[in-house]
Amino acid sequence: MKQLNILSSMLLALLLAGTVPAFSQEEEKAAPQEQPAEKPAPERPQQQQKPEPQPEQPQVKPQQQEEKRQQQEQKQEQKQEQKDNQQVQKEQKQDEKNDAKNAKQERVQRGGHIPDDQFRAHFGRQHTFRINRPVIVEGTPRFQYGGYTFVIVDPWPAGWSYSDAVYVDFINGMYYLCDPLYPGVQLTITVLG
Repeated sequence: MKQLNILSSMLLALLLAGTVPAFSQEEEKAAPQEQPAEKPAPERPQQQQKPEPQPEQPQVKPQQQEEKRQQQEQKQEQKQEQKDNQQVQKEQKQDEKNDAKNAKQERVQRGGHIPDDQFRAHFGRQHTFRINRPVIVEGTPRFQYGGYTFVIVDPWPAGWSYSDAVYVDFINGMYYLCDPLYPGVQLTITVLG
């Protein structure tokens, strides 16, 4: 549609440019009959040449302006596409994080529960033990203590050793493996029922 408008504008400008020299030629023919002694002919062809570039310049300017406008629109579209792609990537990363978090919560929630009297008798800060070597079952590390099997959900923290004295704690409905040498660092675990 835009190209059709540009093409019709160019055609109209060419028609107008063609009529201007035709009228000036008729005036030239009429002028030599009245004043044959004068020699303004060399000047008039120069005048005829001047009006022709003027109509072409307005044609060139709208074309250049249209091209610039189209280029700007393309740049804006590209920028918008880049922003959209970045937004999609951010959303995908967030979805992946949420999926991982949900999977972790599901693994934790699937775990069993240790009765309170047994927990107080075998677990908590006052009952430390050493894991030494966890057993890997189906790609998941496990260990046994106090008659229960625990699955390690989180990755093993840097600086912790399997020979460190650790204890199992129950905080806000979830079981954690804690190392007294690294207070504040808790490793999420689940109890296999």
